[in-house]
Amino acid sequence: RGVTVICAIHQPSYDIFQQFSRLLLLEAGRVVFFGAAPEGDPSSVEAYFRGHGAATPVHTNPAHHYVSLIQADGEMWAHRWAAHQQQDAAATGSPAMSRSNGQPRPRPRMEAGGGGKHTLWTQTAILTRRTVLENFKNRRKFFKGVMSRLPTSCVIGAFFWRIAMGPLTQQSVFTLRGVLFIIVQSPFIETFYAGATAFQNTKGLLKREYYDGLYQITPYYLAYYIGFLAMQLPWTLAWAMPLYLLVGLPLEVGKATVFVLTIFLVILLACTAGSTVGTWTKDADGNRAVLMPAFIPMVIFSGYVIPYSRIPALWKPIYYLSPMQWAITIIETSRYRGLEFEDCDGSLPRSHRQCWATGEEFLEEHTTRLAPAPCVRGVF
Repeated sequence: RGVTVICAIHQPSYDIFQQFSRLLLLEAGRVVFFGAAPEGDPSSVEAYFRGHGAATPVHTNPAHHYVSLIQADGEMWAHRWAAHQQQDAAATGSPAMSRSNGQPRPRPRMEAGGGGKHTLWTQTAILTRRTVLENFKNRRKFFKGVMSRLPTSCVIGAFFWRIAMGPLTQQSVFTLRGVLFIIVQSPFIETFYAGATAFQNTKGLLKREYYDGLYQITPYYLAYYIGFLAMQLPWTLAWAMPLYLLVGLPLEVGKATVFVLTIFLVILLACTAGSTVGTWTKDADGNRAVLMPAFIPMVIFSGYVIPYSRIPALWKPIYYLSPMQWAITIIETSRYRGLEFEDCDGSLPRSHRQCWATGEEFLEEHTTRLAPAPCVRGVF
């Protein structure tokens, strides 16, 4: 794939050693040899040691032989390599080995987060490619993610088989709200933990590469989210679509698209929150200690447990901060707007009945006008 692999290894087997194209031998930080690894190359490591009277004996692992020579007299081999490099530099006129000990001139260290000469766009493209390859190259992990969602989605859908296809009544509303709450809650919790854990696992790599000046922090985060969400997209379809079809929600392309995109929005918010928490927590216990105190108020004041009209003014800011509230509001607006309830007489004034005659009346009682206005009316 055109990828350069750098491997630090001690005494590899003969088969593994033959797979390397270049070899660097060090002794206490000093170069003992740097060049080709295959034996057929005239500048190979075997040709170099043979030229100094230390050819690899028959039936001996070359890697073990070279390491043994360096361990026995590393100082001598370091000086020999320095002299060898000075001779090459003198013969070719190359300034690469200008120091008196023959060691390579050190490359100026880039500042942390410098990114070299690459633009932000180039850094983002390179890091995104790496992240996507790492996410999708493990097919077992990919299909495991699909299968961890698909059966659960089908089981829940079977429990609530076609409840959205019956007559629109006051009783059917609460059941469907319960289904929507489950649909929104499950990916939120799962993605939060996945985002936090994934960031914790890559934190060491980020620190090392960032302080080596390989890239800036913004491209790294962009690539991280793009790669993570690219993996989540098929997983979202595996979770959302079986539920949508089995529950009996409208078979309309527009409403089905809004449903899937809403679930994906919840996953995006959960990924952002999880990765943010993962930057300063160390393990699953730390993630859990942050999630539960924040998650429980968002559930209670999401409009599902307590209707919006009954939420005390003190707690209404949590309602607006709850991702589940926004998701349920979008899906319910898509579902109920323009519909009429069959078990309520809409000819009576609103003050003379205890039921909802239209979907608009239901939405007015269970959400605030501010909630659907910016995120729903512009969509439909």
